[in-house]
Amino acid sequence: MMAVREQEPTALACAMGRASRGAIVLAVLALVGACGQGDGPPAEGELGTARFALELPDAGVIERVDYTVRLTYLETVPPTPTLEESYSSVDFGGELLAILPCTTGADGDGLNQVDIAAKIWVRGREAPFDATASAVYTCVRNADVLVNVVLNVIAQLDGGFVDIDAMVAGTLCSSKVDMKADGYLGVCPQSTCGRSEELLIFANECRAVQADTPTYWICGDPADWQVVGNRANAFFPVPEHNGSWTFGVIALDVFQMRQPDPTLTAPDGTVKVWAGLSAVRAYFERQNNLTTRRENAPFIYEFAAELAVAPRAEGQPAPELLMLLDQDVLGARVTWQRRFGTCDVPAAGVTLYPGLEALDLRRDGNQAAIITFGDPVTGFATSRARCETGWDEAAIPPTPLVTCGAPTPLL
Repeated sequence: MMAVREQEPTALACAMGRASRGAIVLAVLALVGACGQGDGPPAEGELGTARFALELPDAGVIERVDYTVRLTYLETVPPTPTLEESYSSVDFGGELLAILPCTTGADGDGLNQVDIAAKIWVRGREAPFDATASAVYTCVRNADVLVNVVLNVIAQLDGGFVDIDAMVAGTLCSSKVDMKADGYLGVCPQSTCGRSEELLIFANECRAVQADTPTYWICGDPADWQVVGNRANAFFPVPEHNGSWTFGVIALDVFQMRQPDPTLTAPDGTVKVWAGLSAVRAYFERQNNLTTRRENAPFIYEFAAELAVAPRAEGQPAPELLMLLDQDVLGARVTWQRRFGTCDVPAAGVTLYPGLEALDLRRDGNQAAIITFGDPVTGFATSRARCETGWDEAAIPPTPLVTCGAPTPLL
């Protein structure tokens, strides 16, 4: 790694300025700070310096993070890998500090991509969780550039006694689905529920990595939901008629960054974008007097962003939506969810980006978001698309929605 010489005051000031601010605690968020290249072109001039910092949460649930950082200069064909370094957070007593370069073009700036592959070691578990992240940023020559990167942590906890375990986006969740006679709770007499012998209980207990109570986004009508502290339970008396029902829970880590980032947080630093997000779902159906459960498993979203919807008129409600971005063999797909109500979004409300892989999601104000897409084969960023909230005026009554535009080239 290139040393910082005394005759380079700008690069040295960048490194010193970063150290004076301290690392941002992000649980499963990493902080990348980059300084631009020196006076020469990419292949000739001496590179500037960057500070990469990761600090573990105070709760101690995460014991260690081992990770590899890869930097790529995107403005060549093909893109040019410029750096790959591996670190462990235990090297500095829980915090890692590293000096890294980024690359500019002949005009003094250039698009760079950072890719992080990490292993998250959690207290009481022998094997680590895998985590990945990517982000694209502009490197400016002899300048200080700050890039916050969201790590995707997707894995099962293997608790053993519950039906579903997942560690995702800074939360640890355990869920269980039971079919019981309604006398178990004594809340559903036959005179009011019809089929008094069956009651679905969808129990969920989640906690944030920081040991805080999470924010729940729950869905599934017409269940009776009870949310108290870390627990969210749905009680659903099974009706006599045939049908199928879905109930879901998303637990969001209520985390506040020390330094707010408008692309990821509210003005007070509260995180509004998550990665590796799990929607725990319970599915069951009734056919011919027989109630059966389908397989229960966490439904994984690559990213989620909490967005606001402008009121239709002054004094009217301004609802919130959770924009959800998932990935499958067909491409990247955008849906959304309200905090309460049904779990399923109509097919007309889904935006599919065929053949594209979502690399990153950023807020653009509190009513819009920007998706960065990459090539599924190379992993390099190629395009972006903008999504924004609004109203479906054709619906009765009008309902909030998210609409997304076509992808545009990154360069």
